[in-house]
Amino acid sequence: MIPFFRKIRKKLADNNQFFRYSRYAVGEIVLVVIGILIALYINNWNEKRKKREKFDQVLFEVKKELVLNIETARRILNYYHRIDSLSNIFLFDSIGVETNDSGVPLSPLFLGQNSYPFNIQDDAYKKLIEYSEDISIEQDSAIIGLKELYGEGQEVIKSYNERTISATREISDNLVNFPWYSEVRARKFSPEYLEYLAFDQIHKNRVSNYMMKAISGLVPNTQIYEKYARDCYRNVNKYLADKYPDPSEPVRFEYDADDYKYLVGTYKVIWDSTNKYKNSFTHEEDSTVISIENGKLYYTPYYSNSRIAGGEIIPVNHSYFRTEYFRGYCQMVYDDHGNLERVDYSGGNLWIKAKKIR
Repeated sequence: MIPFFRKIRKKLADNNQFFRYSRYAVGEIVLVVIGILIALYINNWNEKRKKREKFDQVLFEVKKELVLNIETARRILNYYHRIDSLSNIFLFDSIGVETNDSGVPLSPLFLGQNSYPFNIQDDAYKKLIEYSEDISIEQDSAIIGLKELYGEGQEVIKSYNERTISATREISDNLVNFPWYSEVRARKFSPEYLEYLAFDQIHKNRVSNYMMKAISGLVPNTQIYEKYARDCYRNVNKYLADKYPDPSEPVRFEYDADDYKYLVGTYKVIWDSTNKYKNSFTHEEDSTVISIENGKLYYTPYYSNSRIAGGEIIPVNHSYFRTEYFRGYCQMVYDDHGNLERVDYSGGNLWIKAKKIR
């Protein structure tokens, strides 16, 4: 092609056809420029295509990271559910100085001496940001919410992690002031140490502060984070499943409401922890209804002295469930025959027992 153009240029120059040669030269330049622009466009298009393909590859990693964070959040919520149940015994019921056969204090006495921080993994998301320019509309819709989840949401969790750890240290550090501390470090539990844990009011205040930081702070925000993480997971998973279908991929973080039909019914409040202080949170006529709607479990509270809103129930296992956005847990209590007898709600400074009446 180039030799052909050279022949034309030479012929025009030899014939001294200046104007025709000039027009031809301009046309040739235009063609070259157009060719360069086309090449740049194709190169640009290829670069964007490679970035979008890389984006999808990293998005698979983000999906795994979301699964990891959701599962970690659930383990933390399970941990604090157990701690919350123990705190009810410790703070609301009278507790004696008891040990097991090995002489180790029963677990309620150890409250506040350990914490379980929620350390969110974000390496994959940081890598995804590098490939987030010039993504398609579909890709952009797949990552809706990730910025808030890994941004403000993560910062809130970090803040409550620090508060919970600080409250734990306050309890542990205070033990250094007592003569029996060195014995405790050697796992020798003297009567003085056990009595301190069980009866010392200042210690109970510190445990209460720990529970307020953990159960009233870290737990509800972990629940909110876990809920939004599941929403983000669904968006990412839908995009990847539509584009790269994999029949072997398991369905995660969903439940079959029919497996929990035994929960459906009306529960009448029979006791709450504020009775102890003659300042009842509930009244005798108060109740909660659990139902199945559109394949989901829901609860509707009928409390005359409260504005608690209803919502979806998140089953955890056969022992307990929790609710969206509202701190605390609902523990299933069974009779000697394995039938569901009542549901106990516990959260922060409140413990409610509700008996199933129908």
